[in-house]
Amino acid sequence: MVATEISDILFGTPTPVAVNVNMGVLKEDHDNIINGRIRVVAGVVGCTNPRIKQDWAHVELVKTLIKNDVLVPQTGRSQISLAKEGL
Repeated sequence: MVATEISDILFGTPTPVAVNVNMGVLKEDHDNIINGRIRVVAGVVGCTNPRIKQDWAHVELVKTLIKNDVLVPQTGRSQISLAKEGL
């Protein structure tokens, strides 16, 4: 759904509008989502936690998500943590 009126945005009652938008999803990912191979998409963003080993939480979380067929788009410092691990 896409909000078409300012009142929809302010009050959260959007009128359904059919749109055909590719939000950067690759054809292979799109097909795998439809056929159930990828069950969930979970974006991970954020900084490392100074209370634990640097990058550890991001890397372990994403490895676990990937093992469970979750597509994990990344951005920011979390992406850098994964790049350092070769993911």
